[in-house]
Amino acid sequence: MNCIALLRAVNVGGRSVLMADLRAMLGELGHDNPRTLLQSGNVVFTLESKRSLAALEKKLEAEARRRFGFDVAFMLRTAAQWKEIIARNPFADAAKNDPARLVLMVLKGAPDADAINALRDGCKGPETIDVAGREAYLIYPDGQGNSKLTNALIERKLGVAGTARNWNTVLKLAALASAEAASRLAKAAPSLPDEVAGQVPSTTAAAASSGLIAARSRSTAAYTTTTTTPQRNAVSGSDLTT
Repeated sequence: MNCIALLRAVNVGGRSVLMADLRAMLGELGHDNPRTLLQSGNVVFTLESKRSLAALEKKLEAEARRRFGFDVAFMLRTAAQWKEIIARNPFADAAKNDPARLVLMVLKGAPDADAINALRDGCKGPETIDVAGREAYLIYPDGQGNSKLTNALIERKLGVAGTARNWNTVLKLAALASAEAASRLAKAAPSLPDEVAGQVPSTTAAAASSGLIAARSRSTAAYTTTTTTPQRNAVSGSDLTT
């Protein structure tokens, strides 16, 4: 399955991590086809093991500390979870009309109700906040860089670490994960029966977003149910991260 990793507080304040080094680390740990987005610590890779995401976060954090010489928090979500995060966005108008000012903060854990209330009480500016499980959705009408609702304040009030990305980057990561899934399906095509493989065009990221992955799945399913033989980049947008 595809996995999305967000790193907290890299390439700020002297905490430098080259994206090529991050990709190399994941590859050497056995994770296929790691691909990074921007320089703020966003990577999509294939997760083959049954290891829990929490256990994998700890493993990646330990290896990053060994390689880079400082602590780096990893927040992992599967591609399926990422789609659910997008679907749960309570600010559809902001996502459509001003995605650069809509921010998703991915959290290490789910804060309790008292912590969420503390965050709302501590927000004295024009920002809008919605916290659901391990994600916080925030609108910064004057821009994140001009706000007193900093990532550090959010973490302190919620009592959990997190890292923030604007909605442009959220969508770009979803597209990157979908393209990776499409690429793996395309590589598997030669192993399918000719009459199935021939129905499926070579898949690109654009094809993935237009629904050809689903068409391919339906095409394969149709073959297996009718055969008589048994057992046969990018929206731009700057990010502020912690």
